[in-house]
Amino acid sequence: MIHETLKSPEIEGKMLNRDSLQSSIRRHFGLATEKQRVPPAEQGMADMVLDLYHHFDLPLHHHTMFQWHEKLMMGRRDLHDIGCYRTGDEPMQVVSG
Repeated sequence: MIHETLKSPEIEGKMLNRDSLQSSIRRHFGLATEKQRVPPAEQGMADMVLDLYHHFDLPLHHHTMFQWHEKLMMGRRDLHDIGCYRTGDEPMQVVSG
């Protein structure tokens, strides 16, 4: 789980802290962790992955995707369309580095 969770954000050039992510996932499973503050990005990614882990057999609905998006964008203040479809008039663009 940790490996996949670390690799996914790399697609967009984002690097998560492995220790924080692992601590958050361990805490969700009720396992012992060192007391440390987990940054919002790692917490949100862990929350989304664990939701997927626990509910992999459920149909994928808009509501589920919106919840995942809210988790992934945890702590972001620069976005106003979180947990919904985009509302801007400009066309969608795929930009590659």
